[in-house]
Amino acid sequence: MTNSPDLHARPKSSNENVIYSLKAVNDGELAIVFFLRGTFSPLAHPYFTLWVGLAVGKARQRGQSRRVVAMRGLVPAILLHASWNASGVNPALAVLLLGHIALFFVIVRRLRRMRRDEIALVRRRLPQLAFTHNLSPLELDAYGDIRASRRLRRQLPRSQRAAFDAPWL
Repeated sequence: MTNSPDLHARPKSSNENVIYSLKAVNDGELAIVFFLRGTFSPLAHPYFTLWVGLAVGKARQRGQSRRVVAMRGLVPAILLHASWNASGVNPALAVLLLGHIALFFVIVRRLRRMRRDEIALVRRRLPQLAFTHNLSPLELDAYGDIRASRRLRRQLPRSQRAAFDAPWL
């Protein structure tokens, strides 16, 4: 049996949905709760755990202990989850949803910037990687451009795609 966090989170999330829906039926607010839980809940838990990943990634870049820094990422994750739950229970706290939406867009922007920085890092390191792993100029061009890499990979027979993904193994 696998010990996946997703397998443990699913029943908890389902229970939350049932509890909030039953409370909404009693309060006559089922439509809004159904909309909010159905629309935003699938994004909510990845959004909360994202903070731990960002903290661990930053620790990795700085050479710090990932366990200690992961705890720093856990604090905003817990606070955001608590505010999300509070906004679903108390209509006065529904304003917190606007903060979550704004923060979500800030995170998307940050992730796009991080992706751009990672691509720039790969392009800077490509000559070293080409020398180390004996890459051809065609492979070097493909690894320097994600779209070119995808096109080149799609042209390969399925049996050779795994070798393309990790040519140095």
